[in-house]
Amino acid sequence: MGEKARRRAAFRSSHPLCCFCSAPTETEDHVPPRASFFERRWPDEHAFPACKPCNDKTRPSDQIFSFYVRMLGWDDDIRERDLDRSLKISRSVALNHPDCFPKALPQTKQHRLRLQHGIDYNAGRFVAIPKAAAAHIELLYRKLCMALYYKYTERIAPESHLIAVQLRFDARLMSNDELLSLFKLVRLTHRTIKSGRFNGQFIYSYDFNPELDLFAVAAKFGGAFCGMAAILPEGAEDTAGLGPFVRVEYALNLGPAYSE
Repeated sequence: MGEKARRRAAFRSSHPLCCFCSAPTETEDHVPPRASFFERRWPDEHAFPACKPCNDKTRPSDQIFSFYVRMLGWDDDIRERDLDRSLKISRSVALNHPDCFPKALPQTKQHRLRLQHGIDYNAGRFVAIPKAAAAHIELLYRKLCMALYYKYTERIAPESHLIAVQLRFDARLMSNDELLSLFKLVRLTHRTIKSGRFNGQFIYSYDFNPELDLFAVAAKFGGAFCGMAAILPEGAEDTAGLGPFVRVEYALNLGPAYSE
């Protein structure tokens, strides 16, 4: 048995069940997807046990999420250093998920937004994220929340629990006060990833209330997205101040409006 096979066997022995559905572990699922990080600077410790169906069903969401993180979350100099990979992902999204490709905003609206936020005309363009793409990104935040629930509680989120996500797609335009306000929703009692480690690509914090079995995470991906997600028992929805909620057992489904 080679070193890679021994490592995989040890991983499955330590994590025998899929952290998303409790089926037997068949694969390692990287959450967030490695494709969303540049220059191979991803968190190695974010490999989670998954069955093949759970891993496979979110591959389109992984790709669409990675495309938007690369397009919206990276500065130009960083994007240039990993341009070939970004173009490959971009072409794949355009070919396989055309309904998820960004739409250019009318010039009048772009001009109004530039004035509103004090952005130079040559600093890039504003785009609209289609609802279909937003659904994939929301799914990835649910997946991240379930994975971190497993990581920090050492339990699989109960299928009967509820999960909800609150997202901002304009993280680059958010003020420091807005960012702090969002992260304070999970109280910042645990800052587990430092921004310098991944050049600001991925920062998150979490909190867990064992009495309520309430788990919440806030995460920011460069200048692309900032949001939070929470898992809690049915009947405790008012505790998190979020919504709409879906049951954990359906958390990795896009739903009928966005299913491919």
